[in-house]
Amino acid sequence: MTRRAARWALTAVITAGLASVAGCETGSTPLENSIANFQAAATDVSPQLAIRDARIFVPDDAAAPGETVYLMFAAVNHGSEPDTLLAADLTVTSQGPTPTTIGTPAATTAPTVPPATSTTPGFQRISVPIVLQEPLHAGETVRVSLDFQRGGPVDGLLVPVASGSAAGTFLPTPSAS
Repeated sequence: MTRRAARWALTAVITAGLASVAGCETGSTPLENSIANFQAAATDVSPQLAIRDARIFVPDDAAAPGETVYLMFAAVNHGSEPDTLLAADLTVTSQGPTPTTIGTPAATTAPTVPPATSTTPGFQRISVPIVLQEPLHAGETVRVSLDFQRGGPVDGLLVPVASGSAAGTFLPTPSAS
């Protein structure tokens, strides 16, 4: 084995080991955590609508019940009609098969993704404030369900949780109710 191959193998083993000991209080497996935390989540909702760069940001490194976190993602619309986000929920799968809701969206206006033009797809950066019912920590992975008016539902999207410092000044400030 060459020195370069040995270094790559060692790096892979260390990375896998770190991912397996990372917090998995959310009920996801260490493999799911390492996959989702390797990069932001992405999925195609429908042939017309795609989700890219999905992450959940917690203030500092953790958030307690009652605190607000932010689900942030980019929505890309290839369709000729606008699409509206109707619902977003954060869930974890406990040891059993029944998902547990850990957060629900705060009351906000429903974000709309504009339609595609003749030259570019419609694009909207979406930020959904979520009020937690359970604690959440950076490094965890949660399952997110989204429902779009035209694109339809997405269930079980594995989304990584990151520290708010990773979002910098782009992280919204919760408004007083």
